[in-house]
Amino acid sequence: MRRLGTWRPGSSATPCFPLYGRAPRDPDVRARVRLRPEVNFHFFGGELQTFDWFDDLNRIRCPTLILAGEVDPIATVLDHEEMAAAIAGSRLEVFSDAGHGVFRDKPDQALAIIRDFIRDAAQGA
Repeated sequence: MRRLGTWRPGSSATPCFPLYGRAPRDPDVRARVRLRPEVNFHFFGGELQTFDWFDDLNRIRCPTLILAGEVDPIATVLDHEEMAAAIAGSRLEVFSDAGHGVFRDKPDQALAIIRDFIRDAAQGA
């Protein structure tokens, strides 16, 4: 099984950033984000290249919803399918014409699926 999350800064995925999200960029997003350069330094300086949680996915025992964007260049549908296969009883939802942030690209559809998932989990479905 291949390692999930294989994107690297400066890799061939960089030209795919326009596909990262399909929705128009929110011009006020910077005002709501707290940037922590030390976190980026840690993550992109080594954590991204060495952290591999795939072998632990089979330990998840709670209801799990996995949302995937069909045109996500960072975590592909295949990555999400492998994740879903590793988590017993998980539910995978693939959003057409959505990128890495399905909640930004398809907010109404994503929220409806999340609401249904929570309701079904609460009812023991």
